[in-house]
Amino acid sequence: EVIRILGFDNVNSELPNLDVKVGALSLQQSRLRAIRELLTSMGLDECLTYSLLSKKNSEKFNLLNNEEKYSILNPLTDEREVFRTHIAFSLLESASYNVAHQNKDLALFETSNMMSKSSRSDHLAIALVGNKHCRENMSVRPYDFFDMKGIVESIFVLLGIECSRYKLERATDVKELHPGKSARIFFQNAPIGVFGELHPNQYSKYDLGKNNTVVLEMNLSPILNAKVSQIKMADISKFPFVTRDLALLIDRTTNVADIIRTIKMTGKGIISEAEVFDVYMGDNIKP
Repeated sequence: EVIRILGFDNVNSELPNLDVKVGALSLQQSRLRAIRELLTSMGLDECLTYSLLSKKNSEKFNLLNNEEKYSILNPLTDEREVFRTHIAFSLLESASYNVAHQNKDLALFETSNMMSKSSRSDHLAIALVGNKHCRENMSVRPYDFFDMKGIVESIFVLLGIECSRYKLERATDVKELHPGKSARIFFQNAPIGVFGELHPNQYSKYDLGKNNTVVLEMNLSPILNAKVSQIKMADISKFPFVTRDLALLIDRTTNVADIIRTIKMTGKGIISEAEVFDVYMGDNIKP
């Protein structure tokens, strides 16, 4: 229509130049893809569940985000009327469906963008159900708290985040999780996640039978945007390394992570590793 009005005589017989640029993922996208590839390589299966839930289910198993949710004005069904702000419930629903169909050993994960009226973030949820197959399926053992703890630490290692920047603390106030087998994840002193074994009174609610279940919900946005130092290469030391055993008298309530963090920060550049190899509590030492 433009050519008809202006006339063909005013249109040059040359194709316009289009600049071609090489596409690339952003830092956040590449880190998120790396996390998904890591979990897949560890034997977990990726899920894709509905982002819309019913109002009743949108409040269930909400471990992190209690912000006001978006509602659909004209939902097709009451089961899909609220945009979710967490993934754990949807993943447990998938686990329940699989257990009901005799698939009782599961390792599921999902990453998805969460939106509420006050925030937007990328979340990761993991559900480990039943038994873990070890030694090329030659032996099995039930999933436990430490399986999930290892996955969490592997994610931080993958992103190059030092252990001094995050910590795990026991979570006793989460009613959905076992109070003695659950933890809260802190990154730079801000809570970003919760994980642990399912509380015994929750198994019947999700029809999981007696299959041991461990669940995680984590806000990935803070660590996807975190600045990390590049890996630096150094010459192999000309001198042999030296180990020292230090005996410390401390209060029982002191966290081991705080001690190791203080040692590493104080001896930065000199101390490469610090670990606890023995603990003694007896009548000769005050509590």
